[in-house]
Amino acid sequence: MIDLLDYPDASEVKQLLSACMWPDERRIAEAYANYAASHSSELLGIVQGGQLVGLAGIEQESPGVSVLKHLAIKRDFRRQGMGQAMIEELMKTRQIGCLKAETDHEAVGFYERIGFQVTSLGEKYPGVERFMCVRYAKQ
Repeated sequence: MIDLLDYPDASEVKQLLSACMWPDERRIAEAYANYAASHSSELLGIVQGGQLVGLAGIEQESPGVSVLKHLAIKRDFRRQGMGQAMIEELMKTRQIGCLKAETDHEAVGFYERIGFQVTSLGEKYPGVERFMCVRYAKQ
């Protein structure tokens, strides 16, 4: 994976980032800027055939514990195991013993399939159930 803060086309990064958050230009720019300003966060990606096809944003909460803030795979590259591979690589290379992710009903099945323990957070926003997903490194 590569550091997306060094990626030559920031607009391409922001476009893919918009796939995993509310697509508001101000919020997307703010999220991108937060990665650039933080020493405890990373925005990483996968490039295939000269195009950005996947990204993962993590924030270290404490030693060995990180939060997956963003995960997005370009539509044409989904369902090929890329998201799972990115998570596994992150956990291994960053020595993450516990990875947390908060998600919605639409993505919770993905996290369950790849070994996350899922707990409902209830209706965090009106009409929207949220879930906390936690995965521990394999010993």
